[in-house]
Amino acid sequence: MLRGSNAEEIICQTLIDLMQKKSLMDIKVTELVKHANISRSSFYIYFSSIEDVVQKIEDDFISGLKDEKSIDFQDLENRDSVKLLPTLQYIKENMYTYKTLIGENGDPYFQYRLSNRSTKLLMEFDSGLSDVKKRMIIEYINGGRWQMYKWWAQNEEEVTIEEVADLTNKIIKQVFVLLNE
Repeated sequence: MLRGSNAEEIICQTLIDLMQKKSLMDIKVTELVKHANISRSSFYIYFSSIEDVVQKIEDDFISGLKDEKSIDFQDLENRDSVKLLPTLQYIKENMYTYKTLIGENGDPYFQYRLSNRSTKLLMEFDSGLSDVKKRMIIEYINGGRWQMYKWWAQNEEEVTIEEVADLTNKIIKQVFVLLNE
């Protein structure tokens, strides 16, 4: 029998591979265990459903993202794109998984989970704006940012990580400048 983390890794990687070809809703445990070359009972030692596997993949991906607390929203004038590079580098290093999770066969809730990471930080940012205005800004920034990252994932050969980080930084700065006028 496969050891714990190895079996879990095989199950997760097999699901990612299957999601490249078909909708998450169409993947059944029977198919997953067949492709993973493990028994059904082995699967149920680690997971209770396909959704549990997806949750683990997403949790692992999100926990691997670098801590965005290094982004200093209080110092937007001097803020540089270097602080965004660890997050973007992690995405690039895990591009296959990222593309799968944000792709047409991925979990539509995943992008929302990614956005929640920075939402908390921005809500804590003391800008003098009401919580309603902050929330609208956050939704605007997150929607655009994750869509831009999604485009980058599909066209990664056309733009560098540094260019993506720099543009993200400039957009966020401009949004806050406009709101403080």
